[in-house]
Amino acid sequence: MDAGVKKIIALVCAIICISTACAKASPEELPLSKSWDVSRKDNSLVQEFRIPHEILNPVIGAEFSLVFTDTKGDHSVNRLLELEKFTGNGSTRLVTKESADSENPVDAPQFSPDEEKALADHQVVVQHGSPPPGTAYILSKEGMGTIIPIHIVIEKIEEKAPEAIMDQVANTKGIYTGIMREIAHQKLEPGIYKLTLTPTQNIILPENVSTSLMITAMPKYNF
Repeated sequence: MDAGVKKIIALVCAIICISTACAKASPEELPLSKSWDVSRKDNSLVQEFRIPHEILNPVIGAEFSLVFTDTKGDHSVNRLLELEKFTGNGSTRLVTKESADSENPVDAPQFSPDEEKALADHQVVVQHGSPPPGTAYILSKEGMGTIIPIHIVIEKIEEKAPEAIMDQVANTKGIYTGIMREIAHQKLEPGIYKLTLTPTQNIILPENVSTSLMITAMPKYNF
């Protein structure tokens, strides 16, 4: 092969490499949203994102949420209540502290005997902002909705080899009211990250419902 042909081949290879590099998507800034069907097992979503360097309003992490959307645009109260049977409404129940993590939690009384007496006497009782001693709040069956297990992997991918920040299965539940539930939140230093989300089982979604991922930046005061 003569020198002229070699130069042409080298030039073509260089153009291909440059074109490929230019075509590669840059990591996206937050917040971002991506359509993603969680009903199919092993249907992975891979997304690169950036945690910026901020001085006045530092961002030290990200929250990853699953969003449910009515594909026909029905935002009525009746439709929301119907969807909450699947998504959960975030409601809780008060149980004894020792049974909170068991398979059969035991309901606890909402008020102490003195408070019960005050109620019976029609006196004003201020409800507890935190659970009374010896009790704990847990999600009710209606609160958690249908559990959707998702394998989440977060890797920091800059100059060195990828560094795993998180690798776990999140049994997502209806922590919030309505159409959004948390998958995970994680403290992250400024840099570029790759997120991989994978449903670990098949799920039957309600009719006319689609799902998507939302990633939002978490400011310092949220952690």
